[in-house]
Amino acid sequence: MVLDTPLSIDTQDLLTDQNICFNQPLPIAILNPSNRKYHDLESRTYGLPCDEEELDRLNLQHSNFVTVFDGSNPDLSRLVLNSVKNDIRPGSKVIDLGCGTGAWILDMAKAYPDSKFFGVDIADVFPKHDLPPNISFSIMDISKPLTFEKNSFDFINARLIIVSITEERWPTILKECYNILKPGGLVQFMEYDHIASNGDENTMRFVRGLYGAMKKNHQDFFVSNKLSGLLRFAGFNNVKEDRRILELTSIDADGTELSKRILENWTRALIGFRPFILPFICPNDPDSYDLLLEENIKGCIEQRWFKQAVGVTGMKPLV
Repeated sequence: MVLDTPLSIDTQDLLTDQNICFNQPLPIAILNPSNRKYHDLESRTYGLPCDEEELDRLNLQHSNFVTVFDGSNPDLSRLVLNSVKNDIRPGSKVIDLGCGTGAWILDMAKAYPDSKFFGVDIADVFPKHDLPPNISFSIMDISKPLTFEKNSFDFINARLIIVSITEERWPTILKECYNILKPGGLVQFMEYDHIASNGDENTMRFVRGLYGAMKKNHQDFFVSNKLSGLLRFAGFNNVKEDRRILELTSIDADGTELSKRILENWTRALIGFRPFILPFICPNDPDSYDLLLEENIKGCIEQRWFKQAVGVTGMKPLV
């Protein structure tokens, strides 16, 4: 479902600080009873795992985004928003910041075989064998300054980097993107808006927990609603925004399984986020996390709770 404008929600009531308890960190054995692999569990600045189970979830999430944004389109041009898909020309040089498993890069290389694609991520989880000749991956921490030459890329993609970037860094990384783009180059950012709809206590408990964990790590929970303005502030013009509803239910009204896949992705993400958000969910009773998660999922289904995928594009002026 396409939504032209964001819904109005009283975020002060929804995510007021009095609902968040900033406790001392719990023992790692309690936070991570399943012994999943994380980038840095001690600091927990990045809250998701880096194991095979998480890589599988990231690929599911990629598939969901492809479907949500013009999934009826029979070709792979739906990998980019409609506002820019006709502007990727043969010979373009494209980079994906925080590429994860490389799923977007791999699909884009098929859709645009005459262009060159570069993917960077802090985790070495991208494919290394049998790659098309127009793909290259490398390790890079995008929370640090981007070290590429000025005017070197035609297109920059960044999807769901919200838990990798501090609130303070957002204006800086967007200006760095501006600098490394060629004149006329394009950027495309995609993030979630978790407060597009409201819900009962069970439904919103984990949203508030995610907000609390991100705030403690100086990350901007609300950046999806700021991206358009941040791009303009960085110097981009022709800024356009595209919002799509992601409903979390067990079945879609039209008989497809997209909402079921979105619900699965949300559930698996919250399981992976456990060390990151548990201190803000149930710090005095860590064993209740799984039960509270079950209640959350049940509430999402019963209330047809949804969030939004927010896509924002911009162009670097030609002069």
